[in-house]
Amino acid sequence: MDPNIRRYSRKRALDPSGWLAEQWQLDEEVFPERYFGRWLGPLVDALELVNASHPGDLLMVSPAPYVTLGAALKFCEDRDIPLAIDYRDGWSVDVIGGEEAFPPESRPGVIEGAVLDRALRAWFVNDAIKDFYAERFPELRGRFRVVRNGYDNMPPPLMEPRMPGPLRFGYLGNLSLRPPQVDSLLKSWRIARLGSPLLADSTFEFWGHVGNQSSGMNANQRLIAAFGADGVSYGGPVARVDVADSYRSWDVLVLPLIGGPFVTSGKVYEYMATGLPIVSAHDPANGAGEVLRGYPLWARNESLDPGDVADAFITAAEMVDCEPELRLAALRHAEQFDRHRLLEPRMTDLVKALEQR
Repeated sequence: MDPNIRRYSRKRALDPSGWLAEQWQLDEEVFPERYFGRWLGPLVDALELVNASHPGDLLMVSPAPYVTLGAALKFCEDRDIPLAIDYRDGWSVDVIGGEEAFPPESRPGVIEGAVLDRALRAWFVNDAIKDFYAERFPELRGRFRVVRNGYDNMPPPLMEPRMPGPLRFGYLGNLSLRPPQVDSLLKSWRIARLGSPLLADSTFEFWGHVGNQSSGMNANQRLIAAFGADGVSYGGPVARVDVADSYRSWDVLVLPLIGGPFVTSGKVYEYMATGLPIVSAHDPANGAGEVLRGYPLWARNESLDPGDVADAFITAAEMVDCEPELRLAALRHAEQFDRHRLLEPRMTDLVKALEQR
């Protein structure tokens, strides 16, 4: 990602692919994870330093990167300290592709098995990932729990009637879709805008990071710019303190996601906490649908076909001027995903497991 060639070694400058392959090999010799394998030693050293001044009763590790699992295992074995794992995405499951990432007998499989065998608890973000691990490690399934991402520190949404004017649709977050998916989403928007007078003058704003490139305009930003005549724009990253104001400026939120049942995303919880209509623009099998089920202002897409997503845009537009009772019902649905409400029973369960040990 470094754009300054002056900082490169001669080999890196002349043969970047070969240089990168060597870096990967060096990483994997230490720990089976490209880019991060050589973090293992420094992480263990850092744990030792922290523990020397603040001795711990339990180590909770939250990958990725998954080298943190290796560091946690070594540290806990050396000091006989109990361990808990707060998985966000599981290691041995390809959450995007929906398949096994590596077999149990592989090197990473053996390491993960050893970490899980030592763990008092393993937390997963949804039932699909937990069920994958329960099938993979049936003897450990009693230690597995679902702890959803949830939302926190969301100020109360504004409940006043909206001001007259064109509807404003918004997306806030890291837009990691591939360009063909973004193109399909924007074509859906164009179809909806032409097909409903409610959307005729409406706008669709993207805020946040678009991809992970270090500089310059990437393919997704170029696509967004190409649909400028359709009311589409990109506003750039948003500071955390300004997130609430961004949500309050919109009438409808748009949720484009990658992946299937193993992907829930953290954004869906924050979206629901606004009480605004939400347009789903993802695979109907995506894990976000499980969370949105029961949310009364959910405009669900039947497929990723541009026509179906366009119908969801139109349905959401029709929800904007709903009765206040429906908005309150949406907020009540979201309350169950408040992060403190989700964490408290799981923390109690973890403390009990620690006391029993």
